[in-house]
Amino acid sequence: MKKNYTYAFLTVFIWATMAASAKLLLSDIPNLQALSVSSVFSFLFLLLMNLKTKALREVKKYSVKDYSTMAGLGFLGLFLYNALYYYGLDELGAQDACILNYLWPIMLVIFSAIILKEKLTFIKWIAMLCSFVGIIILSVGSGKAADGNTYLGMLCCVIAAACYGLFSVLNVKTNYNPNISMMVMWLTVAICAAVLGVFTEVWVPITGVQWLGMIWLGVVVV
Repeated sequence: MKKNYTYAFLTVFIWATMAASAKLLLSDIPNLQALSVSSVFSFLFLLLMNLKTKALREVKKYSVKDYSTMAGLGFLGLFLYNALYYYGLDELGAQDACILNYLWPIMLVIFSAIILKEKLTFIKWIAMLCSFVGIIILSVGSGKAADGNTYLGMLCCVIAAACYGLFSVLNVKTNYNPNISMMVMWLTVAICAAVLGVFTEVWVPITGVQWLGMIWLGVVVV
């Protein structure tokens, strides 16, 4: 039991570093560049894991349609989600963006009811209501100037949460090896972010410390 609590604590601690780490990186590195590079490390980490566990042998059993499905899910739930979330982080404080981002469990419940036909119980309605009230309090009482970028950042975080909630529900309906599918998804993110970033951003050299941050984000998010 103590071991389980230890793992849970470590998981919460590691995830808690992500918003602050990403915010620091995005202050010097364009959003899509950071997303593309960190996604390459996510892909490489999963590739090494699959090589070690010999799960890579399963690559041949999936069809072009399967890989298209994996890529589509990766585009929706990882590329769009992270691209929008990174923009929100860039425009808001790390705490505000992170809290708004955690609307995704609510979106998960809503999409589960719509797509998977799961019943919305009274307790679920109360929980969602409390969460939405908290988001309203955060948005109104953040003390920030009401400029367009602030509200656009909030909107992007909310849309990002919706993308991830929908992705989570659609992913339940698939039956792929999770390590293989996530490897394909992160490769999709790296490619999409790189292609879009080339046309919309001016990429900058990455320093030694920033490389460590990229590796951290890439591995932890997996």
